[in-house]
Amino acid sequence: PVYRDSTRKNLAMNRSGAALANELTKKSFLRTESSNDAKNDLIRTSYWFNPVTFFQNKLNDLTHTHYGDYQDYRNEVQSLIDRQIRALVLDTWNGIEVDKVKYLEYGNSLEP
Repeated sequence: PVYRDSTRKNLAMNRSGAALANELTKKSFLRTESSNDAKNDLIRTSYWFNPVTFFQNKLNDLTHTHYGDYQDYRNEVQSLIDRQIRALVLDTWNGIEVDKVKYLEYGNSLEP
């Protein structure tokens, strides 16, 4: 129904821009994450030559402040954002009106 109405279609297309931007942002992070993974692999291979790095990384792992822990957190946040954007875009294209209850559902979709 939204696609057939040009005014609503244009509004839906504008609101879908956030989903496209989100996808482009995720793709742009792949290069950075790949570079960080390579650096972390290099650090792991140097443990025999630099035991201080080994102990520091083990301490970070025990305290959950290691790079992997931050990566897990970022992935969880991204998953919640993806879920909320998907709901917003689908509701927009399906012509679902947003009332107070629906608005609160969007906010609740950010909870893990």
